[in-house]
Amino acid sequence: MTYSDGLNQLARKQTILVKLALDGGTYWLCDGEPPTDQHYYTCINSIDWVPTRAATNGGLGYFGEIVLKCSDFPFGSAGTYFGKLLADNTYYLNRIVDVYIGYFERGDTFNLSNFQKRTYFLKRIDGPNQSGGVSFYASDVVSRLKEAEVPAATDGNLNASITDSATGTINITDNTGFSATGGFAIIDDEIVSYTGTSGADSITGVARAKGGTDAEAHDADAPVRDIYNNNANVVDVIRDLIEDFSDIDHATYLPDADWNTQKNDFLSSETVDLWVVEPTTIDKVIDKLAADCFVNVWWDDANQEIKLQALGPSLTPTVTWTDDNNILDSKITVKRDQKKVLTTVLYFFGKLNQAGGTSADNFESVYQNTRTSIETALGEERVKKIYSEVVPASGTSTASKVTGRLIDQNEIPIELTCLVDAKDSTVDIGDAITIETDLIQDTNGARLPTIMRVIEKAQRMNDRYFYKLVKTGQETGDRYGEIGPNSLGDYTAESAANTAKYAFISNNTPEMSNADDPYLIL
Repeated sequence: MTYSDGLNQLARKQTILVKLALDGGTYWLCDGEPPTDQHYYTCINSIDWVPTRAATNGGLGYFGEIVLKCSDFPFGSAGTYFGKLLADNTYYLNRIVDVYIGYFERGDTFNLSNFQKRTYFLKRIDGPNQSGGVSFYASDVVSRLKEAEVPAATDGNLNASITDSATGTINITDNTGFSATGGFAIIDDEIVSYTGTSGADSITGVARAKGGTDAEAHDADAPVRDIYNNNANVVDVIRDLIEDFSDIDHATYLPDADWNTQKNDFLSSETVDLWVVEPTTIDKVIDKLAADCFVNVWWDDANQEIKLQALGPSLTPTVTWTDDNNILDSKITVKRDQKKVLTTVLYFFGKLNQAGGTSADNFESVYQNTRTSIETALGEERVKKIYSEVVPASGTSTASKVTGRLIDQNEIPIELTCLVDAKDSTVDIGDAITIETDLIQDTNGARLPTIMRVIEKAQRMNDRYFYKLVKTGQETGDRYGEIGPNSLGDYTAESAANTAKYAFISNNTPEMSNADDPYLIL
């Protein structure tokens, strides 16, 4: 039966298959009766799922992991199955582990395509121990971002001292890793640009005092390193970091069409000027980039894709979950952390010296967003400061949007966790759903329908799924849009792409002329 058919059956038994693609061969394991006559070995005791989680206020999500626990068994005329497997595979770091989850019953025609596939990268194998236990530890594809750095490490030194006005060709001990087509480098604390390399010991076309630094004289043996700069839309910069500096197969794991929709509809004005002076792991760079622009990036375990989503535009609920029909009552919790409420956000941007620190005096601009109504109701001020090293001085619109959306997101902080049956597990991270539960009530004691965004999803044993959700900063019908060009026509005459991207003003209150929901203006 197909995976979706299995989800909707009242009586069902989940089957888990695991494929280990190692250098010594392909190994198939299962947790029950093998579905075919092929070599599926029944040795899986359990799988512990450490779920992927999206960041509440933007950034790179937490990595997902699995711990696969198996029992070793005699194999062949001597030895054991996993003992021999480890002997045949001395090295296994980042080899692929595919987990297939489905529903198979005796008499069914087995087809692996009816199973949901999840891919992980192997990090560690423990055992076999004295009891024959073997544990496999694997992480999702986004973990590869922790294993690569930007820029690539370079190691040069000045062959001779230079004055504060020297330009053109500068001789260094080793130009390995410097770009043949040019870029930026740092000498001591001065950033310079260069147009290319020459031989093995020179960078050419050098111009001085870039990135807000001052031209200085430098002694012989002063360190010279290549650095990274990218001035472009935030979506393109994140994509370039993954494509150019990590081992992730971007053609497989990056859904470009979805990313471009987010860019064109909600992030078209978010231009960043990213400078990375010291080699830094890509996950840290992307986390800061995304958080500064109020964007989520995470691994979608079910669809096997790296997702990108702008936070703040209206998230249309896909389904409604209620205590009666979906949520398992004994496993629901609601938290209301008032310490997360924000009344003021100070957003520092336009970094002056790219080689300098993140103190307030190293930024050209600061944008303050204060919500006095929240401050009055709360009875105290709650301030968050953001020091954005990536948003340029021209990014006032970004600072305005991010500060407003952060306050909206945290105005009434509600976090809900629950368990649901597998039939409801089609809801994924990033989706918005309406929650109707007795634990969230209005002033009359009735259930208060609340739009919440999924930030965590994890499979549990016995066909249960764990979810964590947070209240969104928008209500049904809220829509954000950019100021449109003069060439735009009337709302009802424009394309769906333009009505999703730009804000239109209506003569009617409180809706558009065709009864669509109105826009919000920040």
